Amino acid sequence: SYQGLLQGQRSEAPPYLPPQVLAQLPQPERWHWRRRGTARVAPLLEDASTGARLSLLVAPKGFQTPRHTHEGSETMLILDGVLEDGDRVYRTGAWLHFDRGSTHAPVILNDECWCLIREVGTNTFHGPFGWLHRLLN
Repeated sequence: SYQGLLQGQRSEAPPYLPPQVLAQLPQPERWHWRRRGTARVAPLLEDASTGARLSLLVAPKGFQTPRHTHEGSETMLILDGVLEDGDRVYRTGAWLHFDRGSTHAPVILNDECWCLIREVGTNTFHGPFGWLHRLLN
């Protein structure tokens, strides 16, 4: 649980998830990691009826998600690490939620950050990355 993470009742080794959470997910050896620039993402679960997706993100220092606007929502739990989003800094155990229409471009501040992310819907990317993304899709 979130409180368990705050109280230090979590794994001290990657993927930094409590055993009761890991028990609800596919076995780690079945996770299929995908590159997203210098970061890695492992899609864990998807609900076909709602389109909700649960993924694990591992990103190095300096990694920045391109500026984007949520067409759905995103909920993120920082399992281990530090990220900056706008004028706010979030650390291990922080629980963030971005509603439809919110825009941001988080950046990793520490050596490596692990995040559990639940997304519903799509994102609209801005700037050159957005133009390329729209061209390719």
